[in-house]
Amino acid sequence: MTIKDKIFWWQSLPSMWQEILLLNYFIEIKRLEKGQGRSIFLSEPMESYKRLYNTNFNYNSFDIDEELINQIVKMDTLCCNGYPIKNLKPIYPLKLKRLAICKTKINKLKKVKSFLELEELDVDDCNIHNLKGIEQFKNLKVFFACSNPITNLSPLSNLNNIETLWLTDCAIKDISPINKLKTLKRLNLSDNKIVDIKALRGLFKLENINIGNNRIYDLTPISKRKQITALDIYGNKISNLSDLKELINLRALYANYNFIANIDDLKHLKELKYLHLSENKIKDLDPIKNLNKLEALYCFQNLIESIKPLYNLTGLKSLNCHSNLIPKEE
Repeated sequence: MTIKDKIFWWQSLPSMWQEILLLNYFIEIKRLEKGQGRSIFLSEPMESYKRLYNTNFNYNSFDIDEELINQIVKMDTLCCNGYPIKNLKPIYPLKLKRLAICKTKINKLKKVKSFLELEELDVDDCNIHNLKGIEQFKNLKVFFACSNPITNLSPLSNLNNIETLWLTDCAIKDISPINKLKTLKRLNLSDNKIVDIKALRGLFKLENINIGNNRIYDLTPISKRKQITALDIYGNKISNLSDLKELINLRALYANYNFIANIDDLKHLKELKYLHLSENKIKDLDPIKNLNKLEALYCFQNLIESIKPLYNLTGLKSLNCHSNLIPKEE
């Protein structure tokens, strides 16, 4: 585009889009000044960013000149969260790599097809029923689609570069299509209706997994995964932690609100720093007495009879063990 074309494009933009673009430009400058980088996927309305940067932003106060329009056209990151936009046609000149359109009226991914070079896309809470069209985004590395009534994950199966996938609070039961996502490192499937996680068996690059608040009872598919550093399995039907004993690099485990009585297998997890075991059926903490890197332990609402096994954990900074059977003298 020539500068004349860019000026004409800007002058033709609806005022709402001018506000969105100028606010993004302003926030990008502020973030870079603070050394915060460009990732703006906080799933918050843009009003929140105004408060975050303590500004009474008014797009009419900007002096719009050729240089400013040039800088806006060069932006590769855009957040439109909370605006009542229905499509992205007005911003066709932009070559976006990161786009957040949470809580907008864009309820079909085909409306984003003008930006096939995207590497990061956030469509949380957009009332999206179908992921059809996502397969066209060959460069996509990060995809958030939380709080949407999604059931079919088949369109995801061809995302050969995806590293981060968040699909929390949807209506998902079957996750088998994601078994082809061999590049996946971070996965959040919490707050769904998942029973079977066999699809995770071949995903050997996974480092961070959140499958909390589902209906899972078998963790075998993620056993022997030495690369996993964080695992969240809260609120499931898990009674046995034996499948975790070879996760020797695990640093954070959230296993609260399950049916766990025996924690013997945790003694092998020497790298653990954060451990959440609350609301289970645990009686004995002896298996974790030698986890010397432990910094935070939450084990309230169990059947624990003594905390003496914790006395030598000198690195423990946070401990919550209320509502147990621990003698007062301890």
